[in-house]
Amino acid sequence: MTSGGEPAPARAVTSPRAAFPASRTGVAVLVLAGVGLALLAAGRTWVTVPVHGVPGQTDLHVPGRSAAPGIVASTVVAVAAVAVLVVARRGVRALAAVVLLGCGGAVAVLALRVGLDPTSAVRAEVVRVTGVTGAGAADPVARSSGGPGGDGSVTGWPLVTVAGGLLVAAGGVLGAVRGRTWTPARRYEIGVPSAGAPPGPLDPRDAWDALSRGEDPTDGRRTRTDPTR
Repeated sequence: MTSGGEPAPARAVTSPRAAFPASRTGVAVLVLAGVGLALLAAGRTWVTVPVHGVPGQTDLHVPGRSAAPGIVASTVVAVAAVAVLVVARRGVRALAAVVLLGCGGAVAVLALRVGLDPTSAVRAEVVRVTGVTGAGAADPVARSSGGPGGDGSVTGWPLVTVAGGLLVAAGGVLGAVRGRTWTPARRYEIGVPSAGAPPGPLDPRDAWDALSRGEDPTDGRRTRTDPTR
């Protein structure tokens, strides 16, 4: 309440949970969650292709890391970029945010390409397994009487990878927009005491070494004693 008897205006209180996604930690968690999701999905089967002419094998299960190898590389770059984003200065921070946006977009696009065109995505893997090269490998997964493979079926893991890529891209957008308000990361000097700080406890080994050199271990200036005393 003010001095005139009128109620004081209410102050807007920012909840720590509301500010969390825009903080350094929030962006890092968002990006790492997307990377983890993409890597988890990349290790699962994305496309299953019927294989003909290979003894003992009727279906070929192609994982995401084989159908879209660029996903793993993009996630590695994203991890490096988010590490730079949370510790670098403003100019470098903006560049890292752009890299994150590009990595997230690349992960999502690569996964979408597999989902939309699985035939092209698994062609190289089918050729490697069946050993059909040259003219016979022009379309190895097309259904034909002489082809080594048939029509492939796509699982839901590419969509999970798309979600992971979008999380990484969202982290890049937040880093670019909100990163301008972040304060520079603190730097800690090791072994340099602050000005005016009280001296710490005396180490017995240091005291013994000082006495061996003829110095007073209790003197902070470590002045050499007079040898004539």
